[in-house]
Amino acid sequence: MNKHQNYWQNTSSSKKKSKLPVTKVGSVTPDLKLLDWLVKHQSVSYTQEMEDFIKILHSYCLEKNYKVVEDNIGNLYVTKGKADSYVCIVAHTDTNQEIQESLQLVQIEDILIGWNKHTAQQVGAGFDDKLGILIALQCLEFFPTLKVFFPALEEVGYKGTSAANMSFFDDVNFCIQP
Repeated sequence: MNKHQNYWQNTSSSKKKSKLPVTKVGSVTPDLKLLDWLVKHQSVSYTQEMEDFIKILHSYCLEKNYKVVEDNIGNLYVTKGKADSYVCIVAHTDTNQEIQESLQLVQIEDILIGWNKHTAQQVGAGFDDKLGILIALQCLEFFPTLKVFFPALEEVGYKGTSAANMSFFDDVNFCIQP
């Protein structure tokens, strides 16, 4: 039996209490206002809009008092709180959609779509990965400690991840990419 199997056997026993802190997570409602803000800051790979969005996201995180480091490719490394080990959420900052001059979100029942109000057509809204960024930002609000990695240029060959500063992950238990 390896050490991980032993750990799970020990903590899953009903006679023993887990040493892990438990956070009760109720129903979390997606912040549609924040999502709308994210989507309207379009960030197609290799455009000025992408560079501008990274700066805006960087400033947003600083305003929330998170520690933020940006590398030379535009990757953002965000840390909230002090811990011996972290969970890390990953969500990339670039999208693979055409820039829409009149992009808005439209809700039809429980579905959100991108809509160009001038052409009256459904368009790509960049939900890949603006939804991931939304989840990461809402988790940063909710959890007392967390790391987030926002890689740039993922839609064009994982360039941000390939250039990542791996020491950021030294104290990370696991990463999740929603």
